[in-house]
Amino acid sequence: MIVLNGITWDHDRGLLPLLETTKNFHKLYPDIDIRWKKRTLKEFGDFPVEELAKEYDLLLIDHPFSGEAYEHNILIDYNRYMSAEELQIRQEQELGKTHRCYNYNGKQMALSVDIAAMVSAYRADLLEARGIPVPGSLDEVIELAGRTGKVAATLGPTDIWCIFLSLGAARSGQDFITEKGLHPEHATWAVDRLNDLYRSVIPESICYNPIMLMDRMSQTDSIWYAPFCFGYVNYAWRNRKHPISFADAPFWDGAETSGILGGVGMAVSASSPHIDAAVRYAEYVTRPDVQENEYFLSGGQPGQKDAWMSERNNELTGNFFLDTANTINRAYLRPRFPGWNVFQEKCCIVLNEGIRTGMKAGELAQDIQKLFVENIRI
Repeated sequence: MIVLNGITWDHDRGLLPLLETTKNFHKLYPDIDIRWKKRTLKEFGDFPVEELAKEYDLLLIDHPFSGEAYEHNILIDYNRYMSAEELQIRQEQELGKTHRCYNYNGKQMALSVDIAAMVSAYRADLLEARGIPVPGSLDEVIELAGRTGKVAATLGPTDIWCIFLSLGAARSGQDFITEKGLHPEHATWAVDRLNDLYRSVIPESICYNPIMLMDRMSQTDSIWYAPFCFGYVNYAWRNRKHPISFADAPFWDGAETSGILGGVGMAVSASSPHIDAAVRYAEYVTRPDVQENEYFLSGGQPGQKDAWMSERNNELTGNFFLDTANTINRAYLRPRFPGWNVFQEKCCIVLNEGIRTGMKAGELAQDIQKLFVENIRI
């Protein structure tokens, strides 16, 4: 019996579909068993993959870690272990850049198993009862927040950083962050807009991640709308007592990009003693038919186009997939420089604290640029 160890993140979306597909995979390959462990959402975004790869065969990763993985040969290159035909199928299932984001210098470091981006979330029943349209721009978001006191945002450390990147990239494009660092003018502007948002939303927002916010939004009537948060299909199922609806992020006309690309890739540790077995599962769980059916139906947010375009899947979730696909297709692809994980972790804390304490936008942007110089290896 081959036993694989896998690591995912602590939410039904991150665990339940893996347990279900592992069960079905084991029926096909009874000589392979997989044991899954979970880590917090913050650890998923920040904890170094190089440390996880020493202990786990299968890893759920965020694409900015690709550069670090490449530099230190942490993860396998799927080009060496999967047929060209199978990899082409995954490429054809791509939305936006959801497959290529895991390809670094020609090496395919992971396969898309889960797709997400920063979109907007709202309680349709509460807005419609009052004749309030879904905001279409950040200025409309701020106006609604000031008028109702019922708007929240995910301004906790990890997510405030993601909103900052989304705003900066929407204004300046994919070149918001280059090998030289951040565009100073657009970085300052993005911090200013974050300040505007923070001052308008409910105070608890400074601590929120998407799960915290959506738990409250789905369980109470205290939050009607939230901009720039990662979509979670689990809250959109129509059989929930208070389902949440999702729409594209509220950017302005002419924005260069939409919210940043998130999601999850299935990677295999290069130090695994059972690489072939791990690749076999990764290939299974990213099959389009598995993604569209058992992966989605067991609580997952699929990483393949067929699952997102499925009429049944959209009917069950109030068009979650179709209503946010435009954001996915235009999402900002974060840099994948070596050292990004350490840089990001430090920036999350600095930005959250700076916004909370009212630090001047220009000074905060300069501090982030300094962290870039100190931590990014190019």
